[in-house]
Amino acid sequence: MKHRVDVWEAIGKEAKNNEAYKASEDEFISDLLAVINTTYRASFPDLINRDFDGYDIDGDGFISPKEHEAFFYSWGIPTNYSAEAFKALDTDGDGLITRDEYIQGATDFMFSEDENSPYKNFLGPLLE
Repeated sequence: MKHRVDVWEAIGKEAKNNEAYKASEDEFISDLLAVINTTYRASFPDLINRDFDGYDIDGDGFISPKEHEAFFYSWGIPTNYSAEAFKALDTDGDGLITRDEYIQGATDFMFSEDENSPYKNFLGPLLE
């Protein structure tokens, strides 16, 4: 949680000392990209490993389809999108998502600019 707070504090650093501060959309995006490529990128491995552990409800070292659906539900993502995202993450097709598969998908989703990435629906469709 601290990593996520650090990211938001870095994005809003100008507003911290000035309640009247307003950022344009371009300024916000610029600040966000700078933080993602520094603060967030550095903390990402720790963060994503913690996320995996949280989604692996039974602690067996894998995310099952049911656990993945619970992950979507916990984020307020319609669970009907879970199966498609699960299939993309389960690269070996064994019916379970390993830590490495999850890390690969999350990393690609967060840092890739490839619109055709198989992980583009990591958190469900972002636009309909």
